Amino acid sequence: MAFVESKEIRLDCSCNVHEISAEVEWEEFNGKVHSCCTLAFWQLGRFHHKWSWRHRFQMIYSILKHGHCHSDMVYLDKQERRKIYEFFKDVVETDDKLDTLF
Repeated sequence: MAFVESKEIRLDCSCNVHEISAEVEWEEFNGKVHSCCTLAFWQLGRFHHKWSWRHRFQMIYSILKHGHCHSDMVYLDKQERRKIYEFFKDVVETDDKLDTLF
């Protein structure tokens, strides 16, 4: 596969504890362009309160049983929403320009 292009963005949650990152890569294989989009949810460092041991064990159980643990939500203010909108608008335009398969 030949690397064609990539774009990345990081968005801060309004609570200043979480973050979303998005990355899109385009690669050419057998004359066709393929794209891969990944979204990641991050918890930045420690925050002002600790989770109880019961909650921690529930999270561990969820990770072992389901392979992931959803601990919270991300709140995007107007500025961050504008950033993600512009990012994905640019991604769609690049998809159209490169005639991406998927």
